[in-house]
Amino acid sequence: MDDILTVNGLCKSFGGIAAVQDISMRIPRGKIVSLIGPNGAGKTSVFNLLTGFYEKDAGTIGFEGAPLEGLKAYDYVKRGIVRTFQNVRLYSAMSVLDNVMVGNQYRIRYSPLDIVFNTRRKRRVEEESRTAALALLEELGLSHLAYERCDALSYGQQKKLEIVRAMASAPKLLLLDEPAAGLNPLESEELSVFVAHLIDRGFTILLIEHDISLVMSISDYVYVMDHGRMLSEGMPEQVQRDPAVIEAYIGKRGMQDVIAGKSP
Repeated sequence: MDDILTVNGLCKSFGGIAAVQDISMRIPRGKIVSLIGPNGAGKTSVFNLLTGFYEKDAGTIGFEGAPLEGLKAYDYVKRGIVRTFQNVRLYSAMSVLDNVMVGNQYRIRYSPLDIVFNTRRKRRVEEESRTAALALLEELGLSHLAYERCDALSYGQQKKLEIVRAMASAPKLLLLDEPAAGLNPLESEELSVFVAHLIDRGFTILLIEHDISLVMSISDYVYVMDHGRMLSEGMPEQVQRDPAVIEAYIGKRGMQDVIAGKSP
């Protein structure tokens, strides 16, 4: 299988405390892979290592067959790796459309002189960016919100918009950090459908999520972390039956309660 991302022996410590210990993963192209585990397991630290926010202590990260070494966080976007964050980080006073255009900003090319004199080149490039952003919103059924301020949107709409802004960067690999956090059950269900449809658009997704029902319904493969280490991995149905996962992630109550919608 064609793996877009390979991780081998990834390690990271903070002040002598090992946050990530010998983590290895394979992310196949065109699939949804989830990384789950209890709070403090090290999942977000892995995301930060994969996207250049943290510098690894040991291990290798390969993207499309080439090592990711010595890059700044913004270089990952140019390579095609884009992430969202646990907390919404939209520009609340800007419109939905302008936020999506921000996602495409790194591909906009004009000089400082173009800005000063508002040249034809600058106007053309910005119009192309605006047209592309509107087309993306139209495709995803959000065009009716294009000129709304972000702070006027529901929390569920803001979560979707953050994903759309990431998509505007035309990533090959999209890392979603708890996209369903703070959503009610209906919003979570709508988001799961939204994320699943991204695969049809050619994206590959690595997902951190505490909503187990969402994870099990859309994932092709699941990795489980606990205390910085990899605890288990496999197809969703395998992971949800793993006694070690049940014990570490939700205790003795069993995974079926969580899948049924009961709180862990």
